[in-house]
Amino acid sequence: MRNLTGTIRRTMAIAALAAATLAADAGAEDMVLGDIGEVDGEFVGMDPGLIPVIELEAVGVIERVDLIPGRDLNGRELNRPLDGGAQLQAVSLLGAVHPVLDLLEVYLEGSGLRGAARQGRVDEVDLVGAHFEAVLEDGTPAIVRLDSFSMTAGVAAGDIYLYEVSYHTPDMDDFEPLCGLDETDYPIQAIALAGEWNLGEGVRGGGSWIEDPDTFTFACRRYALAKCAEAGYAPWDEIEYWEDGDLIVEPLRPHHQACTRLMRADYCGDGTPHTFDGTPVNFYDDLGIRSDLLPWQFEAEWDEEGAICADTNRIARLPAACGEDLQIRACGTFDRGALLLSEVDR
Repeated sequence: MRNLTGTIRRTMAIAALAAATLAADAGAEDMVLGDIGEVDGEFVGMDPGLIPVIELEAVGVIERVDLIPGRDLNGRELNRPLDGGAQLQAVSLLGAVHPVLDLLEVYLEGSGLRGAARQGRVDEVDLVGAHFEAVLEDGTPAIVRLDSFSMTAGVAAGDIYLYEVSYHTPDMDDFEPLCGLDETDYPIQAIALAGEWNLGEGVRGGGSWIEDPDTFTFACRRYALAKCAEAGYAPWDEIEYWEDGDLIVEPLRPHHQACTRLMRADYCGDGTPHTFDGTPVNFYDDLGIRSDLLPWQFEAEWDEEGAICADTNRIARLPAACGEDLQIRACGTFDRGALLLSEVDR
């Protein structure tokens, strides 16, 4: 298994700091989001001239978060609930605005948000301060704001870009941290992942990834989507290996999706979790990304759709929706097409 412990490098948003300073000198400190709200029941978009100046602060080293499985895909229960308890469903890549830059386009490359402006090429640091249109799970419109940018180094997936993100809805007085605060009252960071996920439970397609080139998801760290990316299964990445003399290039998105099923014990693949928050889990693959180094009890084989089979000697009660299909005691290999195998400390 690759060493997941890495040094976190903090990248300060120098360009954004300078931009904020210039705007403040011009009297922009009095700007308000006056044009963001509801008019005749419709959510009004953003005017770049009315975006408030953001005070950015440098912070110290960000420690790696251990892989502890949560109950929901982006932390609906472990993370601070958003407006009305709904999660952030998707963020649009279209129509982003910036307090200084005249943005022409924004796109996601890996986990990094980049783009182009009339002033030239825009990288991850430059985009700090940008505002994006978004929607919550219940259909409520929202604005999300990039407050800072940093990156990890040495984790299993290589470099991953991290963002502090705040959000605002029409009935909120001010922006609030999207991913909540950690034990030191510091905003928890998010990873930008292409597309969005079906957040339904007990429904066809629940928990599945939805491809959409115009949207992305901010996956809060400490929850399934981000944890699986940091575990080595970056959905934007691929792995190369030789098999019978042929070079095989295998995308890691299926492994990332299988990992989210595994993390939530979504046996039936319908978005319903069957675990408890904080339950330790050991998982590994046959690609050499993660190896089995613990003498734990086998649990289940996993692919993108959920569990292929499960060890019924360990699991006393399997979900009624798919329990009969999973009751295979000779379970625990990659022969049936499993992408990941899981074990529990029991």
